[in-house]
Amino acid sequence: MTDEWQKIEGAQIWNFQENAEIIGKLLRKEDGQYTKNYIIELDDKQEWLVYGKTVLDRKMEQINPDQRVKIVFLGKQTSADSGRTYDNFEVFVASPPEGTV
Repeated sequence: MTDEWQKIEGAQIWNFQENAEIIGKLLRKEDGQYTKNYIIELDDKQEWLVYGKTVLDRKMEQINPDQRVKIVFLGKQTSADSGRTYDNFEVFVASPPEGTV
């Protein structure tokens, strides 16, 4: 008996510095060691892993699984209070189609 092997692929990792925007359906949130991890499914059904950052985590708290989300990397910012540099993001959620609420 010969086994046929099929390679199992994991989610690709979103590199926000190379591609500043990702749009898709939030499948789930996972607890990482220091921040959350987000699994986003694109329209072509590919799954992408988005590593959380403090600013991103705070905004993603308002997003529920199965909602369509757009995350945009705005670049590095410097805090006026602390002088520390951080990665800044905008997060958008798609409105549900009319009549589906």
